Amino acid sequence: VVILSLPSLANEHLFWPNNAKAAVRIAYDDALNSQLDYALPTLNKLNLKRTFYLTLNSPTVAERLTDWREVAQQGHELGNHSINHACRRSLPNREWVSEHNDLDKKYFA
Repeated sequence: VVILSLPSLANEHLFWPNNAKAAVRIAYDDALNSQLDYALPTLNKLNLKRTFYLTLNSPTVAERLTDWREVAQQGHELGNHSINHACRRSLPNREWVSEHNDLDKKYFA
């Protein structure tokens, strides 16, 4: 059993590294090729570690699994965005959305 008292936590002081006043968290979703090809080299050059949320049935993950493993080995965090991610194929540059994941063709009650 864990008992947690929120007022007692309010008295605790939080410390960010290097006495920073706050932190910013940036994450990337959907395991896009552009994240591996453009964002990742820039992040590594600036020594910034980020979180990448992978869609596990994405063709990009399957085709570039070795690359995604290297992302984790470089110190970035990988998370599960979803197994099956419905998206609108009708938007620009969405050729990667498969027929069965096309949100434009799904019907909701």
